[in-house]
Amino acid sequence: MGADKRRDQREAAARAHTDGSSQMKRILVVDDEEGMRSSIAQVLQSTDYEVSQAGNGIEALERITSDTPDLIVCDVHMPKLDGFGLLKELRKSERTSDIPFIFLTGQTERSSQREGMQLGADDYITKPFEAKDLVTAVELRLNKHQMVRDKIQKRLDELRRSMTLALPHEFRTPLTGILGFSEILQQTQGLSSEETVYIGSHIHKSATRLHKLVERMLLFTELETELASPERIKALRSSSAAVGVILGQVIESLGFETQRKEDVQTSLVDGRVRVLESHLSKVAEEILSNALKFSKKGTKVLVSTAVGSGRVIISVEDQGRGMSEEQIKSIGAFVQFDRNRNEQQGPGLGLALVKKICDIYDGVLTIDNSEPGVKTTINFPEAD
Repeated sequence: MGADKRRDQREAAARAHTDGSSQMKRILVVDDEEGMRSSIAQVLQSTDYEVSQAGNGIEALERITSDTPDLIVCDVHMPKLDGFGLLKELRKSERTSDIPFIFLTGQTERSSQREGMQLGADDYITKPFEAKDLVTAVELRLNKHQMVRDKIQKRLDELRRSMTLALPHEFRTPLTGILGFSEILQQTQGLSSEETVYIGSHIHKSATRLHKLVERMLLFTELETELASPERIKALRSSSAAVGVILGQVIESLGFETQRKEDVQTSLVDGRVRVLESHLSKVAEEILSNALKFSKKGTKVLVSTAVGSGRVIISVEDQGRGMSEEQIKSIGAFVQFDRNRNEQQGPGLGLALVKKICDIYDGVLTIDNSEPGVKTTINFPEAD
């Protein structure tokens, strides 16, 4: 390898694996052939990576326990614990589950490559290979991994900012009502029964609002946890619920609560979907609640279902204010749209909850602007 080429590779790697600090990226090379392992390490070290080595999967796990690498380059066939076994062990742990993993192998069979990819490998390089191909693969995987981390961090920062803006108001408003009215009850003598009922109703209303906020936040956290567990997702997808029954219950409850039962029109075809009943109920509640909240009393809200091609479609259509394309793309927790022009209660968790539930069950959330109003559609897999 020429001096100019090595210099170019070092410069490219420095740009690729710099994450805002001067810390070098650490790479673990795992191969039972000492000569091959040393050659790979030399190539990567010449590109300014910090490299450690292991002769098999067991040795690699011991090293990873004390020092987690930023990327692993690993042979497939090794004694004691091969590359597939090592990758399986790493994917079991939250700490090591997202380490970029590149397989090196002399095999060219598609079945071997397919098995590695199914286990979660990020790339596959067949021996013999050029040094530049290895360096390029490492740089690409480190770049991609950093981009994912940056994206997650950006979402966390946005969530933190949104929570800072929304939650203090959402907690303080009902708490102020509860404290204020309860103080009146405590300090005022001789209240009439009408006054007591009036104060009690406001305390109950504020407490209900606070209770819903806490329940939504707990559910949001629960859904985040479930989305991170493939085993939990698999278990949830074995559940089923009757669409007609759940929708009927939600329509009855919200119609009474909002005093708009006459405004809700239905066109329901019953069917069963692969969704937990409580999750389906929450989806229906959030979508219908939004439709009733953002449309005027006396205007119609149409709730309909359709079954076909192994899917069940739930649609809610209203004549209220719609959403822009940018707003639809920005759906997330604690995000409220046009709050400065349209005063509203709630932390903006509704559609974020719906979207996360859809992600768990292979569902699809679609929001289409109509003229006027908005049509929200949920597409879930049909249960057998």
